[in-house]
Amino acid sequence: MDRLIVRRGKRGSVLLAVAVTLPALLLLAGINQHLHSGQHVHLPDGRRRTKPLRVTDQTEWHVNATNALAEWRSALLGNMLDLYKRTEAAAYNGSDTPIVRIEPAGFNRYALFDAIVLCPDGGPPRRVGSDGDGGKWLCPLDAGLGNETQAAALVPADAPPATRNQSSCIVYSVGSNNQFDFEEAMLKLGCSVHTFDCFSPGTPASLMEGRHFFHRVCLGHVNYEKDGRVFQTLDTVLKANNHSYVDILKIDIEGYEFEVLSGFHLLDSCAFPAQISIELHYHHLYMMTPHEMNRNHWDNMLWPMHELSLAELVAVFGHLADLGYAATSREDNPMSVEGCCVEYSFIRVERPAHC
Repeated sequence: MDRLIVRRGKRGSVLLAVAVTLPALLLLAGINQHLHSGQHVHLPDGRRRTKPLRVTDQTEWHVNATNALAEWRSALLGNMLDLYKRTEAAAYNGSDTPIVRIEPAGFNRYALFDAIVLCPDGGPPRRVGSDGDGGKWLCPLDAGLGNETQAAALVPADAPPATRNQSSCIVYSVGSNNQFDFEEAMLKLGCSVHTFDCFSPGTPASLMEGRHFFHRVCLGHVNYEKDGRVFQTLDTVLKANNHSYVDILKIDIEGYEFEVLSGFHLLDSCAFPAQISIELHYHHLYMMTPHEMNRNHWDNMLWPMHELSLAELVAVFGHLADLGYAATSREDNPMSVEGCCVEYSFIRVERPAHC
């Protein structure tokens, strides 16, 4: 395209016009397609001022965390290219091997996604729950684990003051496989816990009447029903349960997490959780689910059962950063020598300005 633009003469002028006009035509075609599909299209309007898309509180921790997230976000593309270059240079090293994309091996593919912020109290996250798969790394919720200032930083601005009291924290646990170590740990801290799982056989009994609730619903990127199972977006689930905030969202759903995260949208995220604990998988998605190795069920994702590329992981982490989440913890699964899955914890340092 650059070669066409710099050519001189009448032909060059025509080519320049084509080079400039073609993207505009493609943009208009895309807008027309969005309009016919019923989706909203937002165009920049230089004639009026608008609020910033994201805002943060002005505590020292928020300012520092926001700066750290902004620096990480802006450096992500360059860091990805650098890691690809180093990985491929080491693989080829002057040989005549056919050139193909070489991905970082094992846990090295997560090298760009280490923790970048501490908890609001200045310390690292604390482990809550068992030492096994059920335990998670979380920042203090309130005075019971930290202090009131930390608690205020960990809940959305529109949450009632009572959220600073440990007994009123709300936890969503997505995916159970009839293992409730995490739920039991959060109940011991005094939280109300909601478990979501549409694949669980039957409805498990409540672990604690009045504070533990089981929902035969799965999180999804859109609201739909399939094979008798109900899938709902996080925004829909929050509204259905009349929750204007959630302290912690735990996700462990064997590869479905990417589809679920794709349904998280900034403009609908006012009530999104202060912290997210999630297990990310990069291959063998859908393990221990009816969709594993079943091609008839693969219509709900574009790339099941293959190893995720570094570029795809960059898109996932960039998406979370755009929602205002910064990583506080990374824990590689010691049971996997291939780097199949990694436990991450995130804390929200930015929120939509309109909330």
